Amino acid sequence: VVALVEYRDGTIIDVVRKVK
Repeated sequence: VVALVEYRDGTIIDVVRKVK
């Protein structure tokens, strides 16, 4: 499971890729 966290203009965007 690879989780990417990006911070934009004080907004937290969580991108989660499902690897099973």
